[in-house]
Amino acid sequence: MFGRSFTAPALLAGFAAVLNRLRADGHPQRVVVQRHAYSYDHPATTDAAARASIDPDRWSHLVLALSRRNIGRITVDVTVKDSAGRQVGRLAGVFAALPDEPLSGDKSA
Repeated sequence: MFGRSFTAPALLAGFAAVLNRLRADGHPQRVVVQRHAYSYDHPATTDAAARASIDPDRWSHLVLALSRRNIGRITVDVTVKDSAGRQVGRLAGVFAALPDEPLSGDKSA
């Protein structure tokens, strides 16, 4: 299996990390994917797992933006490793935290 199959789990790992951290910190925002880029390092010949890491400085910046504007974004790095621990891919995802209620002028909700 090569990297394309791991893009979705990596994106989900980043999304879940942001959403769960927001909820744990008491923020009601919803999370959307703004953009992402996946890099394929090696083919995976075994099972693999995606792990997201949130940089503390980036998190502080997001929390400050939420306190000022009730909206913000954060870049999250995700690594995908096979069962032997070899890195098979990397994802950099930008996730936006939006108000739980539609923004003014948003007719789609």
